[in-house]
Amino acid sequence: MKRFYEYLCVFAAVMTIGIQCSRTSSIAGNTSSETTNGITASVYESNGDPTQGAVVRLRKIDYVTQPPLSLAKPTIYEADALTDELGRFEFKGIDPGTYSIEVYDSSTGSGHGNNVLFTCSIAANDTLVLAPDTVRPFAVVTGSIDMSTISGALYVQIVGLERLVRVDSTGAFSIRDLPAGHFVLHSIATQGTQTTLVRTDSITVAAGDSVITSMPGWDFSRKVYLNTTATGANVSGNVSNFPVLVRLTNSNFDFSRAKTNGDDLRFTTTNGTAIPFEIERWDASLRSAEIWVKIDTVFGNDSSHYFYMCWGNPSAASVSNSGAVFDTTEGNISVWHLNLVGAGTVKDATQNHYDGVSFNMTAAASVPGIVGGGQAFDGATSYLTFPGTAKSKLDLPEKGTYTVSAWAYTTKLDGNYHIVASKGNLQYNLEVMNTNSWEFAECQSAGGYTDVFSPATSNSWNYLVGVRNGDREYLYVNGLCTDSTITLLDTTYIRNTGDDFTIGKMTNGSNFYFNGMIDEVRVLNRPVSADWIKLCYMNQQSRDFLIAFK
Repeated sequence: MKRFYEYLCVFAAVMTIGIQCSRTSSIAGNTSSETTNGITASVYESNGDPTQGAVVRLRKIDYVTQPPLSLAKPTIYEADALTDELGRFEFKGIDPGTYSIEVYDSSTGSGHGNNVLFTCSIAANDTLVLAPDTVRPFAVVTGSIDMSTISGALYVQIVGLERLVRVDSTGAFSIRDLPAGHFVLHSIATQGTQTTLVRTDSITVAAGDSVITSMPGWDFSRKVYLNTTATGANVSGNVSNFPVLVRLTNSNFDFSRAKTNGDDLRFTTTNGTAIPFEIERWDASLRSAEIWVKIDTVFGNDSSHYFYMCWGNPSAASVSNSGAVFDTTEGNISVWHLNLVGAGTVKDATQNHYDGVSFNMTAAASVPGIVGGGQAFDGATSYLTFPGTAKSKLDLPEKGTYTVSAWAYTTKLDGNYHIVASKGNLQYNLEVMNTNSWEFAECQSAGGYTDVFSPATSNSWNYLVGVRNGDREYLYVNGLCTDSTITLLDTTYIRNTGDDFTIGKMTNGSNFYFNGMIDEVRVLNRPVSADWIKLCYMNQQSRDFLIAFK
């Protein structure tokens, strides 16, 4: 798909396609010519009745309507002929050339009618009788243009048709009542008496289709559908402000047409609004990438909702923004992708920047995770810690509302405790407990742990989510709630909030080092819903059930 000037542009098409011929005596040239050139055809309604009294416009294939200095109405039409009672039209005395003919039937009202487009070439002393065709529903092309670099007025026109619209002050434009077909579009800037052709592009509109070409020089786009029906993620309720994982591979994306590190990647809604996203990993050499895209609403039991992915601009700079995706105002306290290599800083994707440091983590500890890179822990000395988090937003209240989640792959179930993620031994944690179970626990100020747990499995990835909602506590494993009945354990222990957050071991006690791999550790200050948790699991597991590219 070709680029469209420096703007974000969404082309939504609602119509079907019809293509064949073109021109009008008022513009065809020498109407006093002795040539016998002519074009004739018949047009019908979808029920087979002749299309009577429809406007027929014939134009040279390179015809353009020039923008006036003041545009009285958004679209300019010029009637050249009408179809007769049999649905026929005819043009005579036509100069040799290539033409477009639009038959426009507005009998059902403006914006609700039908039309059809013919294209054809005619030679000297030639008469063309075109095959009959049927009028079809109008197409609508809309867009949103970046006006920041435009001085004066900006117009969009379609070559070969009487279509010219002015872009409004917000950058929006709409070209309505179009036939289906392939069109050349011009963007034209005017300032004073100066008119400048800024860009030439093309677009094909087809039945019920939506087409986008975007932003400054963006060449390519693709629809990304979200399937929450029983054949997809199988989630019935709506989920708001959800970070959707988009995985790119050589089977769904041509990395050679994007910048090496994905700087030209963009996502938009169907009306052209930019969507925040974060590139977690981009590896053009391996032809793989993982991107988090913030979707305002993922609709339950739906497969029709989609957004656009755009790329193909060598001049674009990166707009990847993890803080906008994992917005702290929406409850995200910390999001650790755990994609570091060897010793170094463990980046928090939120604006809280609760970044951590690694201990005894070598380059070999960086392994393929469930999403991009993850971390391998040796069960003896390696762990991650987050200094300064003891008294921070991670210091969540007893019997509060919060969620802790992680992907965990344990290689050892030996009847000992092994920490996945912990705010100290005496506040809250996700872990393998000594009964070889997954456990989510909160320590109480009155003494003892409130626990929910579920049998653990080794040597496979498991999505663990602990949810605290006041007096209620839940443990989810792989998208399902496995325990919501609180068990009170070890009643001699008293709550202590003075420890920093850690991953892979505990900050006190017996350390309880984790043996295996951990990825995507998150803490939120709200109890997420069962639909949210299942959507995460169905989207993030190695076989993604949510995303479909079309």
